[in-house]
Amino acid sequence: MIRAFNNQDFEEQRTNQTFKNYAERMSKVNRIFAWITPVAFLLMGVVYASILWFGGNLVAVGRWLFLHSCTGGAEVVGGCWGRRPVKKKKRKTEI
Repeated sequence: MIRAFNNQDFEEQRTNQTFKNYAERMSKVNRIFAWITPVAFLLMGVVYASILWFGGNLVAVGRWLFLHSCTGGAEVVGGCWGRRPVKKKKRKTEI
C-alpha cells in the first residue's frame, strides 16, 4: 500500500516545476527555429540563384551541359561540362 495522503501541495509544486521547465525549453527551441528558418531559406535562395546564374552563363556562351552525349542517355551529371553531342553521319542510301 502506498501512502499518498497529504501530499497534494508537494505534487502540485512538482507538477508546476515540470511545466515551467518544459515551457522554458520550448521557448529556447522556438527562438532557435526563429533564427534557423530564415537562414535556411536564405541559403536555399542563394543556391537556387547561383544554379540559375551558372546555367544561364553556360547557355549564353553556347556551352550547354549535355547529359545524353556522355552518359549514354542516363540522366546523370558528371564529367561532360560543355561538351556538345556528336552528330551522327548520315548514311547514303542507294536506290
